[in-house]
Amino acid sequence: MSLKEGISAQDAVDAMLSKAVALNLKLVGQQYVSKELEARGVKTPYLTILQFCDPMDARTMILANPIFSSYMPCRISLVEDKNGEMQLMMLNLDMLINSELMPQEVVDTAIKVNQQMLDIMVAGATGEF
Repeated sequence: MSLKEGISAQDAVDAMLSKAVALNLKLVGQQYVSKELEARGVKTPYLTILQFCDPMDARTMILANPIFSSYMPCRISLVEDKNGEMQLMMLNLDMLINSELMPQEVVDTAIKVNQQMLDIMVAGATGEF
């Protein structure tokens, strides 16, 4: 998802953090990858990764199958592409959502989390809190 014209990387991050709070999702980590590389003298495109989690959703998922912990926490990356455009990206949860082998509670949780992450990305892309 591309950032709307005029939305800076910081505007996007601020909007995503605000939206996450509104959705009761905790920011459990943020890696400033490009800042760290630049501090080491490595020129690199912009990249920051935000990690969000709802502990109750995490519990639901791992009780169904501990392998789902590999999806946690939910991540959104803000990355500068090769054309200098800022893009928001996240893991697609459709594999879980469309699985006929998953208990309905897990499917429902995956659908909810997927929508929340998309809502956070839209907030970031538009800069709207």
